Amino acid sequence: MINLIKFIALTICIAQSVYAQNSQQKLNEKYLNYYLKLQSDPQSVLDDILSNSNSDNNHDNTQHQYILSQAYYALVFPEKAIKHALLGLELVDKNKQPWMYYKLQLSLALAHDVAGNPSKGVIGAKESLNWAKLNQVPDLVIEALTTTGYLNLSMGKYVESLDVLQQAYEMAKESQIISHEEIAGVIALVYEYRKENELSIPFFIEVAEYHRNKNNWLELSIALYGLGRAHMATGKTDLGLKELQESADISTQVEDHQGVGYALKEMAGYAISQGNYQESEKMLLKSLEAFKLSQNRLMLFDTYKVLTHLKLKTNQLDHSQAYLEKAMTYIDENKHPHQFIAIKRMATDVLAHKGEFERAFKDLRNLINKEKRLITEQSTQQLHQLRSKYELDSKEKENKILSQKVELKNTKILAQNQHNNLLHLLFIFAIIFIGMLLFIAIRLRKNKKHFEYLANYDDLTGVYTRSKTLSLLNNAFEHVRENQQMLCVGMMDLDYFKNINDKFGHAAGDLVLKEVGHYLLNLINNNDICGRFGGEEFVVGLINTSTKKAHDTFEKIRNDIELMHKNHNNDDLKITVSIGFCSNSQHNNIDAMIKCADDALYQAKENGRNQIILI
Repeated sequence: MINLIKFIALTICIAQSVYAQNSQQKLNEKYLNYYLKLQSDPQSVLDDILSNSNSDNNHDNTQHQYILSQAYYALVFPEKAIKHALLGLELVDKNKQPWMYYKLQLSLALAHDVAGNPSKGVIGAKESLNWAKLNQVPDLVIEALTTTGYLNLSMGKYVESLDVLQQAYEMAKESQIISHEEIAGVIALVYEYRKENELSIPFFIEVAEYHRNKNNWLELSIALYGLGRAHMATGKTDLGLKELQESADISTQVEDHQGVGYALKEMAGYAISQGNYQESEKMLLKSLEAFKLSQNRLMLFDTYKVLTHLKLKTNQLDHSQAYLEKAMTYIDENKHPHQFIAIKRMATDVLAHKGEFERAFKDLRNLINKEKRLITEQSTQQLHQLRSKYELDSKEKENKILSQKVELKNTKILAQNQHNNLLHLLFIFAIIFIGMLLFIAIRLRKNKKHFEYLANYDDLTGVYTRSKTLSLLNNAFEHVRENQQMLCVGMMDLDYFKNINDKFGHAAGDLVLKEVGHYLLNLINNNDICGRFGGEEFVVGLINTSTKKAHDTFEKIRNDIELMHKNHNNDDLKITVSIGFCSNSQHNNIDAMIKCADDALYQAKENGRNQIILI
């Protein structure tokens, strides 16, 4: 998610401040100076204006509320920006001060946009655009077009957004007041949202060079952030990381805490992909501090979600659960259903890592059903929108035909063509919907196989889990009894394994367990059984094997494990194993054999470890 809010706030503040300075409808000198300072240091503007009381003059008080709204908007405090824009609108006389009135309307529209309700700003932006066109105020037209572009972008209307922004961009080329380079930054955002990163890069470069030449450091840091993301997305990783780091450095210098947060979060994502988990966690925690200052709920949610994923990768399940719960406090299922489903999917991953596979599978199945319903609802809504648009277009064309006295025959032909187009669109949407259902079904099947694997195989060592091992050993016992064959079961425990974890760390301990598991799998036959009973304890079942041959096999295991330290070129890393085993000759069930082998293992431990005991 790119720093759209920052681009919006700063671009509008820059355009409005210059416009206020040059337009016939000017702010007074005091508030004009505040305007000019908004683009570089909105915090100092806010601190200064709050330290002075409101003017008794109604006109000055209106400008006072307007500057407060703009300052809070630039600092991304949407609720306060809305409050002061509304206060200004209550004070302003629309007939006597139309310019100030429509400036406040645009300020209110943008504040609603940042607050996550762009549709609330549409009417005000449209009225401002109409007034500016009617009264031939070109720079206010540019400002209104740009604001409309932001609103459409937030509502996902990328084509409409690009259309009005390109109009503003071309008009600004002829303007002596508003720079077209500033609008280029927002056009770049539209292309990025449409995942057309190659198209966004020239616009990002244009706006970055402009702000670098103007020494507009805050705006430069934001442009570099967008440019860095675009280069990362197109595979130019080194260049993208360099630009993101420069963005973070500049944001730090100008005390733009959110800018630092966005850049660090982006770099943290790449660090995770490269396995640099500690470094990525440091960056994410710094990002959280920045987003908490402005209560940027969506970015707080997104950052906590990434931390949840990070802790899952490092198998820190308690921390992962804590971050997951934090993330869910910042998301509203009704307002952001797709993000809600994404975090609930992550919750099933946490359950799976905890070993709660049945619950995880059940929750995942419910989520998939919910996602299917959401897709269906959205598809229905889109069809209704298409139908409404079609009806509106038909009405407009019918009126046009009537006004021009075009023959009825031409009207019917046009309507029929539109009807055919609508059917074509409906068919396309039906195909897309069916494709989505197939994708969900395939994904469900894949997840089911994944959970079955997790239930049967130990994720670290690759051998069977305890429950699967017991089931296979019980089947093996019945088989050898019916066929009058031998079965030998050995219990193995790595000696002083706690010392390995304490001395070399849990990562080294996990590596030892993984190596032992892979060794056992390579050693035993396909018909034999090998599983992990928990911790550093393994069990091996040798089918149709005499006690003499079983003893030789276990002796080889003991000897090979003792020599494993040579693989690590570390004589201090001593690895030995104690083994106890028994045969089925004197036992009636597998439980008795396992207990017998476990007793033998205990005896091997008592006798000094690194040895084999047969009972």
